[in-house]
Parts: sequence; C-alpha cells; structure tokens
Amino acid sequence: MKANFNWKPKERGIYMKKQKRLLIVLLACIFIASLLLTGCGPSEDPADADPSGEGTGEVTKGGTAVVALYAVCYTYDPQKTTSYGDWSINNHIYDTLVTLDFDGQTIVPSLATDWTVSEDGMTYTFNLRDDVKFHSGKAMTAADVKYTFERWMDPDTASPTKEYIVNIASVEAPDDYTFVIHMAKPDNNILLRCASTCAGILNQESVEAGGESYGTSVVDGTGPFRFKEYIQDDRTILE
Repeated sequence: MKANFNWKPKERGIYMKKQKRLLIVLLACIFIASLLLTGCGPSEDPADADPSGEGTGEVTKGGTAVVALYAVCYTYDPQKTTSYGDWSINNHIYDTLVTLDFDGQTIVPSLATDWTVSEDGMTYTFNLRDDVKFHSGKAMTAADVKYTFERWMDPDTASPTKEYIVNIASVEAPDDYTFVIHMAKPDNNILLRCASTCAGILNQESVEAGGESYGTSVVDGTGPFRFKEYIQDDRTILE
C-alpha cells in the first residue's frame, strides 16, 4: 500500500487543527488525572510526624535544616552589602530598631519598645529594650545603636546603602536605653529605613575586634540565629 501525503494546503490545515485540538484535550486529561491522584494520596499532619520512625507521634526538636539560596553570599556585615544572599542571612542574625509586621506595611517594635516623633518631624526618640544581649553575651545598649548609625553614616565605611539615612544629621544616646535621631530635614521614610536589613544593630566591640574580618569570620548580632561558619561559594552555618 502506498500512502499519498500530497494534500492540498486547505486539507493539510484542517488536519493540523484537528491534531492540535486532540493534543490539547489529551494534555488536559493528563493534568486532571494528576490532580485527582494527588488529592487522593495520603496526607500527613506535621504534628503527627515522627522523625525517629518509632511511631510515637512525638515531634523531635532540634536537628539541621538545609536551605538552598539562589544568590551568592559575600559578607554578613549588614552595612556593606546589597546582595540578596547576604540580606537573606542577615535577617536571621540581626535585629533592627523597628520591623515590619506580617502585612509588610505596618511598622512595629523590635529592639525599640516604642518611639515618639516631634511635631516638626525633625527628632525621633526611641526607648530600647533592656533585656537584649548580643550572641557574644554582651548586653545591647543605646551606645551600640549610636555606634551602628554613626558607622553607617561615616564616609570611610563606604556603605552602599548610605543613601537610606542621608537625611539624618546626627544621633545621640542620652542614656543606656534611649536613642535619638536628629534629622537634617523631615523624611517620612526614615522609620522604614530603620526596619531594613542594613539597619541591623551592631556590637561595637565585635566590629572593632574583627576588623577587616568582620562579616566573614566574626559576626555578632542579636537575632534568632547565631553565626557559626562561612565558607565562600559553599555554605553558611547558623545555630
């Protein structure tokens, strides 16, 4: 038998349309079937998970979580980087004066319990928590907050995010748990800047002791995770 494929253009077009329709229907059926199979599969409540495999139904705390990042990490000095990889780690190491609530818009307390703004918008006064320690064990005070902002503003730091605080004229720490920002001109975004990752509060003693190694081998914050090890292009370990 000899097949004849010398179709006219119109006939070939009709055939191709039918084939495309058939393919679309077939793919749709496969997709629906996969959804049904997934929905019918067994589900497991994390609260019932038993990592030990002994069937006790108890959750074992601790262990190691391995997280892959799609950005390279360079330094965990929050004032010297704009890398997504660095920021994603620094968010776990450092705390800021204020932070954003879960809606991503509302500014809420963090290291500062509350704050006031002068009527002219030129002075911000923060009352700080008195129960915070750096990972090294040193108590955090307003002196560390003052040092953090002055270092951030210092041209010698060459911070790529210095523009965040370009409207700040000066800062002061009148006592251990009060921090004051004096503005050069009003800036409605300054609280938002104080909530950014690059505003992580530093331990002056650790930064000065670490020198050029601060951010890679010496890192000290007040956040939920403590820095343990950094190997460039390989891994970062927090605990």
